[in-house]
Amino acid sequence: MLLEGMGKDFSAFHILDIENNTQVGEYMGKIDTKEFGHLLVGIATEYNNALLVIENASIGWNTIQTVIDRGYQNLYYSPKGGNVTSDSYFNEYIDTSKMTPGFTMSSRTRPICINKFQEAIADKGVVIRSSRLISEMKVFVWKHGKAEAQQGYNDDLVLSFSIGQYVRDTAFKYNKNGIDLTKSMLNNTSTSQQKYLGGYSANSVDNPWKMDNPYSKGEDDIRWLL
Repeated sequence: MLLEGMGKDFSAFHILDIENNTQVGEYMGKIDTKEFGHLLVGIATEYNNALLVIENASIGWNTIQTVIDRGYQNLYYSPKGGNVTSDSYFNEYIDTSKMTPGFTMSSRTRPICINKFQEAIADKGVVIRSSRLISEMKVFVWKHGKAEAQQGYNDDLVLSFSIGQYVRDTAFKYNKNGIDLTKSMLNNTSTSQQKYLGGYSANSVDNPWKMDNPYSKGEDDIRWLL
């Protein structure tokens, strides 16, 4: 799973193992938006065609368009309007015409993403392996009622990682719902061991195992084919 955050001239992404919520890798640097799209597709493909979550703000659209042009299939879509919940994602995922490519970081979703990150840290439910991310966390503060980096510092890694925690709690709940539904269906599937009798009784007029033979002008029994 890869996530991309853009801001202050930096592009960043994280690779997350969503099963145990562990950071596998990260990138932060200055790169052309189209080249960044090619990089994301390459990395996501190497990680088993991972779900690629790209922030769709401003120049992020250039990156998203590159990914679409490359034909990458596992691109994250957000329900239109930015109201992303596990239920809305589940209901609309099957019809991407009702959704927007990429992740929408809005005034509504931003604090929720940050709260998800906070919860994961407080519950010790996430494994972080990046000293750069931890450094950004140390200077990520509340300023005028908004959580952001202190002046002169960056928060690209923090915000992109926060998106990952949010998506893990929404889109992947949809995936789990699908898995649970499949398991339920399989668990309720039964088999019958009754011998098939061909669908007719011994006294039936129509015997499906017999057919007219135009050469002998009689009937042939074709059960020998079984």
